[in-house]
Amino acid sequence: MFGCRIINCGWHVQKNFISHFNELNKQDHDLYKKVISLPFVSDTVWFEEIVKEVENSNKLFSKEKVYLQLNC
Repeated sequence: MFGCRIINCGWHVQKNFISHFNELNKQDHDLYKKVISLPFVSDTVWFEEIVKEVENSNKLFSKEKVYLQLNC
């Protein structure tokens, strides 16, 4: 059998991030901008640093953290 590879459009991923992290935009706009930039970050180290910063933030709800873990 052949393996399946899913390719997601960065624009669509970003649109989903925008809808899921809307509350963060009201609390911490700079962190929100980092989150919605994730679909376009090509440097692995930078990507992981942003994800870690977001996961450690006390401004996220648990549902947002779970969404981030499932999609990054």
